[in-house]
Amino acid sequence: MEFNAHMIKGKLPITAVLVIYNEEMLLERCLKSFSDLVNEIIIVHDGKCRDKSLELAKKYTDKVYVRKRAGMCEAHRVFTYQKAKNDWILQIDADEYLSPELRANLARLIKLPVDIYDFAWPGFYKGKHYPGPIKRTLFRKSKICYFGLMHHDPMPIGENTIVKKSNYQIIHEPNYEYLSLSTFRRKYRKWAKIHAGQLTDGIEKLPIWNCNSHEWAFRNKIRVVHPILFGIMGSVFYHMLVSSFEFLKRKRFYYLVQGMSTSLYSALVFYYVSKYKYTKLLKHLL
Repeated sequence: MEFNAHMIKGKLPITAVLVIYNEEMLLERCLKSFSDLVNEIIIVHDGKCRDKSLELAKKYTDKVYVRKRAGMCEAHRVFTYQKAKNDWILQIDADEYLSPELRANLARLIKLPVDIYDFAWPGFYKGKHYPGPIKRTLFRKSKICYFGLMHHDPMPIGENTIVKKSNYQIIHEPNYEYLSLSTFRRKYRKWAKIHAGQLTDGIEKLPIWNCNSHEWAFRNKIRVVHPILFGIMGSVFYHMLVSSFEFLKRKRFYYLVQGMSTSLYSALVFYYVSKYKYTKLLKHLL
Protein backbone atom coordinates (compact mmCIF):
# COMPACT_ATOMS: atom_id res chain seq x y z
CA MET A 1 0.00 0.00 0.00
CA GLU A 2 1.38 3.40 -1.00
CA PHE A 3 1.25 6.38 1.35
CA ASN A 4 -2.06 8.28 1.32
CA ALA A 5 -1.95 11.98 2.26
CA HIS A 6 -5.41 11.71 3.88
CA MET A 7 -3.88 9.56 6.61
CA ILE A 8 -2.35 12.57 8.34
CA LYS A 9 -5.59 14.26 9.42
CA GLY A 10 -5.88 14.83 13.17
CA LYS A 11 -2.31 13.82 13.94
CA LEU A 12 0.22 15.67 16.07
CA PRO A 13 2.21 18.57 14.53
CA ILE A 14 5.47 16.60 14.73
CA THR A 15 7.86 15.72 11.92
CA ALA A 16 9.61 12.39 12.44
CA VAL A 17 13.00 12.32 10.69
CA LEU A 18 15.05 9.22 9.95
CA VAL A 19 18.33 8.65 8.16
CA ILE A 20 18.65 5.02 7.13
CA TYR A 21 20.97 2.64 5.28
CA ASN A 22 19.55 -0.71 4.11
CA GLU A 23 17.25 -1.14 7.11
CA GLU A 24 14.46 -3.38 5.75
CA MET A 25 14.71 -5.74 8.75
CA LEU A 26 13.99 -3.02 11.33
CA LEU A 27 12.44 -0.03 9.58
CA GLU A 28 8.79 -1.05 9.78
CA ARG A 29 8.96 -1.75 13.51
CA CYS A 30 10.30 1.75 14.03
CA LEU A 31 7.72 3.43 11.79
CA LYS A 32 4.78 1.57 13.31
CA SER A 33 5.70 2.95 16.73
CA PHE A 34 4.77 6.52 15.75
CA SER A 35 3.26 6.64 12.24
CA ASP A 36 -0.28 6.87 13.64
CA LEU A 37 0.72 9.82 15.86
CA VAL A 38 2.74 12.30 13.75
CA ASN A 39 1.54 14.23 10.70
CA GLU A 40 4.82 14.14 8.76
CA ILE A 41 7.59 11.59 8.25
CA ILE A 42 10.81 12.36 6.37
CA ILE A 43 13.16 9.52 5.47
CA VAL A 44 16.62 9.94 3.92
CA HIS A 45 18.53 6.96 2.58
CA ASP A 46 22.30 7.40 2.85
CA GLY A 47 23.39 6.41 -0.65
CA LYS A 48 22.11 3.71 -3.00
CA CYS A 49 19.59 1.35 -1.44
CA ARG A 50 20.31 -2.38 -1.82
CA ASP A 51 17.27 -3.83 -0.06
CA LYS A 52 13.53 -3.08 0.29
CA SER A 53 13.90 -0.11 2.65
CA LEU A 54 12.56 2.42 0.14
CA GLU A 55 9.51 0.27 -0.63
CA LEU A 56 8.72 0.00 3.07
CA ALA A 57 9.30 3.72 3.62
CA LYS A 58 6.84 4.67 0.87
CA LYS A 59 4.08 2.79 2.68
CA TYR A 60 4.31 5.42 5.43
CA THR A 61 5.35 8.65 3.71
CA ASP A 62 5.76 10.27 0.32
CA LYS A 63 8.79 12.23 1.57
CA VAL A 64 11.55 9.73 0.87
CA TYR A 65 14.93 10.97 -0.38
CA VAL A 66 18.10 9.24 -1.56
CA ARG A 67 21.21 11.36 -1.02
CA LYS A 68 24.90 10.87 -1.71
CA ARG A 69 26.52 8.25 0.50
CA ALA A 70 28.22 9.80 3.54
CA GLY A 71 28.55 6.75 5.78
CA MET A 72 26.84 8.50 8.70
CA CYS A 73 23.44 9.95 9.55
CA GLU A 74 24.74 13.31 10.82
CA ALA A 75 25.59 14.49 7.31
CA HIS A 76 21.86 14.49 6.45
CA ARG A 77 20.33 15.93 9.63
CA VAL A 78 20.30 19.57 8.49
CA PHE A 79 18.60 18.51 5.25
CA THR A 80 15.77 16.86 7.24
CA TYR A 81 15.27 19.99 9.36
CA GLN A 82 15.07 22.10 6.21
CA LYS A 83 12.43 19.82 4.72
CA ALA A 84 10.33 19.53 7.90
CA LYS A 85 7.10 21.57 7.89
CA ASN A 86 6.71 21.36 11.69
CA ASP A 87 8.75 22.97 14.44
CA TRP A 88 8.63 19.83 16.57
CA ILE A 89 11.09 17.17 15.40
CA LEU A 90 11.15 13.52 16.44
CA GLN A 91 14.65 12.33 15.50
CA ILE A 92 14.92 8.57 15.60
CA ASP A 93 16.98 5.76 14.08
CA ALA A 94 15.65 2.67 12.31
CA ASP A 95 16.83 0.34 15.09
CA GLU A 96 14.86 2.32 17.69
CA TYR A 97 11.18 2.64 18.53
CA LEU A 98 8.94 4.52 20.96
CA SER A 99 8.02 2.81 24.21
CA PRO A 100 4.26 2.44 24.91
CA GLU A 101 4.55 5.03 27.70
CA LEU A 102 6.16 7.57 25.38
CA ARG A 103 3.54 6.94 22.71
CA ALA A 104 0.76 7.54 25.23
CA ASN A 105 2.28 10.82 26.41
CA LEU A 106 3.64 12.32 23.21
CA ALA A 107 0.68 14.69 22.73
CA ARG A 108 0.99 15.94 26.30
CA LEU A 109 4.75 16.51 26.05
CA ILE A 110 4.57 18.94 23.14
CA LYS A 111 2.01 21.05 25.02
CA LEU A 112 4.28 21.60 28.04
CA PRO A 113 6.61 24.64 28.33
CA VAL A 114 9.60 22.57 27.19
CA ASP A 115 11.68 22.95 24.02
CA ILE A 116 13.98 19.92 24.09
CA TYR A 117 13.44 16.45 25.55
CA ASP A 118 16.17 13.96 26.44
CA PHE A 119 14.66 10.49 26.80
CA ALA A 120 16.01 7.43 28.55
CA TRP A 121 17.91 5.21 26.10
CA PRO A 122 18.53 1.78 27.64
CA GLY A 123 21.59 -0.13 26.54
CA PHE A 124 20.99 -3.43 24.71
CA TYR A 125 23.43 -6.29 25.24
CA LYS A 126 22.96 -10.01 24.55
CA GLY A 127 19.19 -9.70 24.31
CA LYS A 128 18.71 -7.64 27.48
CA HIS A 129 18.16 -3.94 28.19
CA TYR A 130 20.15 -2.07 30.82
CA PRO A 131 19.65 1.40 32.33
CA GLY A 132 21.90 3.65 30.35
CA PRO A 133 22.37 7.11 28.89
CA ILE A 134 19.86 9.60 27.56
CA LYS A 135 19.18 10.55 23.96
CA ARG A 136 18.04 13.89 22.55
CA THR A 137 15.11 12.79 20.44
CA LEU A 138 12.25 15.33 20.59
CA PHE A 139 12.86 19.05 20.13
CA ARG A 140 11.75 22.27 18.47
CA LYS A 141 14.01 22.91 15.50
CA SER A 142 13.72 26.65 16.14
CA LYS A 143 15.31 26.13 19.55
CA ILE A 144 18.37 24.12 18.58
CA CYS A 145 21.61 24.69 16.72
CA TYR A 146 23.34 21.85 14.97
CA PHE A 147 26.19 21.00 12.63
CA GLY A 148 26.83 17.66 11.00
CA LEU A 149 29.73 16.38 13.08
CA MET A 150 29.61 12.67 13.83
CA HIS A 151 27.95 11.90 17.19
CA HIS A 152 27.13 15.58 17.66
CA ASP A 153 23.76 16.33 19.32
CA PRO A 154 21.47 19.29 18.67
CA MET A 155 22.33 22.00 21.18
CA PRO A 156 19.94 24.50 22.82
CA ILE A 157 19.93 28.10 21.64
CA GLY A 158 20.18 30.68 24.39
CA GLU A 159 19.42 30.59 28.10
CA ASN A 160 15.67 30.66 27.60
CA THR A 161 15.54 27.30 25.84
CA ILE A 162 14.10 24.74 28.23
CA VAL A 163 15.64 21.26 28.25
CA LYS A 164 14.04 18.42 30.20
CA LYS A 165 15.26 14.91 30.97
CA SER A 166 12.44 12.39 30.82
CA ASN A 167 12.10 8.81 32.06
CA TYR A 168 10.07 7.90 28.99
CA GLN A 169 12.10 5.57 26.82
CA ILE A 170 13.35 5.37 23.28
CA ILE A 171 14.03 1.66 22.90
CA HIS A 172 17.25 0.81 21.08
CA GLU A 173 17.14 -2.76 19.82
CA PRO A 174 19.42 -3.56 16.85
CA ASN A 175 19.31 -6.98 15.20
CA TYR A 176 23.03 -7.54 15.78
CA GLU A 177 25.35 -7.43 18.78
CA TYR A 178 26.56 -3.85 18.58
CA LEU A 179 29.18 -4.28 21.33
CA SER A 180 30.94 -7.25 19.72
CA LEU A 181 34.46 -7.15 18.29
CA SER A 182 33.17 -8.13 14.86
CA THR A 183 30.81 -5.13 14.86
CA PHE A 184 33.64 -2.89 15.98
CA ARG A 185 35.82 -4.03 13.09
CA ARG A 186 33.00 -3.89 10.54
CA LYS A 187 31.26 -0.67 11.58
CA TYR A 188 32.95 1.46 14.22
CA ARG A 189 36.37 1.41 12.61
CA LYS A 190 34.86 2.99 9.47
CA TRP A 191 33.05 5.54 11.62
CA ALA A 192 36.27 6.41 13.43
CA LYS A 193 37.99 7.23 10.14
CA ILE A 194 35.09 9.42 8.99
CA HIS A 195 34.93 11.13 12.40
CA ALA A 196 38.67 11.82 12.42
CA GLY A 197 38.51 13.12 8.86
CA GLN A 198 35.85 15.66 9.85
CA LEU A 199 37.93 16.83 12.81
CA THR A 200 41.10 17.32 10.77
CA ASP A 201 39.56 18.64 7.54
CA GLY A 202 37.84 21.44 9.43
CA ILE A 203 34.40 21.37 11.01
CA GLU A 204 33.59 24.71 9.37
CA LYS A 205 32.91 22.69 6.18
CA LEU A 206 30.03 20.81 7.80
CA PRO A 207 26.34 21.60 7.17
CA ILE A 208 24.94 23.96 9.79
CA TRP A 209 21.53 24.73 11.31
CA ASN A 210 20.62 27.83 13.36
CA CYS A 211 24.24 28.64 14.24
CA ASN A 212 26.32 31.70 13.42
CA SER A 213 29.39 29.49 13.57
CA HIS A 214 30.34 25.92 14.39
CA GLU A 215 30.13 26.34 18.16
CA TRP A 216 32.31 23.73 19.81
CA ALA A 217 33.21 23.15 23.46
CA PHE A 218 36.79 23.80 24.55
CA ARG A 219 37.19 20.20 25.76
CA ASN A 220 36.58 18.99 22.20
CA LYS A 221 38.90 21.53 20.62
CA ILE A 222 41.82 20.65 22.89
CA ARG A 223 41.45 16.95 22.12
CA VAL A 224 42.03 17.70 18.44
CA VAL A 225 44.96 20.02 19.17
CA HIS A 226 46.56 17.36 21.41
CA PRO A 227 45.09 14.08 20.07
CA ILE A 228 47.45 11.71 21.88
CA LEU A 229 47.41 13.29 25.34
CA PHE A 230 43.84 14.57 25.61
CA GLY A 231 42.28 12.59 22.77
CA ILE A 232 43.49 9.02 23.20
CA MET A 233 44.66 8.99 26.82
CA GLY A 234 42.10 11.46 28.16
CA SER A 235 39.11 9.85 26.44
CA VAL A 236 40.06 6.31 27.45
CA PHE A 237 40.62 7.34 31.06
CA TYR A 238 37.32 9.21 31.26
CA HIS A 239 35.15 6.52 29.66
CA MET A 240 36.69 3.68 31.65
CA LEU A 241 36.32 5.66 34.87
CA VAL A 242 32.62 6.26 34.20
CA SER A 243 31.96 2.67 33.15
CA SER A 244 33.82 1.29 36.17
CA PHE A 245 31.70 3.43 38.47
CA GLU A 246 28.52 2.16 36.78
CA PHE A 247 29.77 -1.44 37.05
CA LEU A 248 30.44 -1.09 40.76
CA LYS A 249 27.08 0.62 41.27
CA ARG A 250 24.91 -1.77 39.24
CA LYS A 251 26.97 -5.01 39.34
CA ARG A 252 26.41 -5.69 35.63
CA PHE A 253 29.20 -6.70 33.24
CA TYR A 254 27.47 -4.78 30.43
CA TYR A 255 28.78 -1.46 31.77
CA LEU A 256 32.42 -2.55 31.53
CA VAL A 257 31.85 -3.81 27.98
CA GLN A 258 30.15 -0.54 27.04
CA GLY A 259 33.00 1.45 28.57
CA MET A 260 35.66 -0.57 26.76
CA SER A 261 33.84 -0.19 23.45
CA THR A 262 33.47 3.59 23.85
CA SER A 263 37.09 3.90 24.97
CA LEU A 264 38.36 1.93 21.99
CA TYR A 265 36.29 4.00 19.60
CA SER A 266 37.54 7.30 21.09
CA ALA A 267 41.13 6.07 21.04
CA LEU A 268 40.79 5.04 17.40
CA VAL A 269 39.27 8.39 16.39
CA PHE A 270 42.13 10.36 17.88
CA TYR A 271 44.73 7.90 16.61
CA TYR A 272 43.47 8.71 13.11
CA VAL A 273 43.38 12.44 13.97
CA SER A 274 47.06 12.32 14.94
CA LYS A 275 47.86 10.26 11.83
CA TYR A 276 46.01 12.62 9.48
CA LYS A 277 47.58 15.70 11.09
CA TYR A 278 51.06 14.18 10.72
CA THR A 279 50.37 13.32 7.05
CA LYS A 280 49.17 16.88 6.38
CA LEU A 281 52.27 18.29 8.06
CA LEU A 282 54.56 16.14 5.91
CA LYS A 283 52.77 17.26 2.74
CA HIS A 284 53.12 20.89 3.82
CA LEU A 285 56.84 20.47 4.51
CA LEU A 286 57.45 18.69 1.21
